[in-house]
Amino acid sequence: MILGGGVPKNFNLQPEPALGQVLGLPDIRGYVFDVQITTAPVTDGSLSSCPPAEGVTWGKVDKDLYMQTTESMSADYSIVMPLL
Repeated sequence: MILGGGVPKNFNLQPEPALGQVLGLPDIRGYVFDVQITTAPVTDGSLSSCPPAEGVTWGKVDKDLYMQTTESMSADYSIVMPLL
């Protein structure tokens, strides 16, 4: 689990492209679960607001399961995490 967006989120989403696309290892799939808590609106164009559906286009989130196993919530994670 990585809290925060931008560079931390991008680092967390790199295994599939690095293993599958760069190193050419077979049968590497994107993450099955992706839960995003962000204060960045999608309209500002920052990496923090990239929804799970966009991660599918890069192969970072599993394209067959993302509709059932991913969620994006607009909130400050420091407020939401104690509730979780």
